[in-house]
Amino acid sequence: MTDLLLAPDVTALVSQYLRSRSELTDMVGQRVYTVIPNNPTWPLVRLTQFDSIDYTVAWLDGAVVQVDAFGGGIDMASDIGRTARALLHEMYGTHDEGVVTGVRTSGWRYQPDATFDPAKPCYLFTAVIAAHPLPTIGS
Repeated sequence: MTDLLLAPDVTALVSQYLRSRSELTDMVGQRVYTVIPNNPTWPLVRLTQFDSIDYTVAWLDGAVVQVDAFGGGIDMASDIGRTARALLHEMYGTHDEGVVTGVRTSGWRYQPDATFDPAKPCYLFTAVIAAHPLPTIGS
């Protein structure tokens, strides 16, 4: 097997990072998911990577991630979403899952999730996270 350098799993990187920040965990605990559990406890954050910006090397990723902030009410959902957005802008640097070299967010909006009955208050935005794997010894 060759030593193929792969891009990091950005949703894992982001979810681990958000779970490490008390500003967010004080509101949602460890409930930062990529898939909402069958019987969720609210409030929570859901991360969904739905695209990636292609760079000239395969190990550099520009992951496009949607962040859904679900609250017990509209105000709580807004607080959670604004906190998550601010924290993402602070995540530059080295993490266990990779190195973040850029963060851009856009598209802040309120969109209740009607897949739940009653619809759950949700603020969402997108983030583009530029990341690469950790340096290896000898590189």
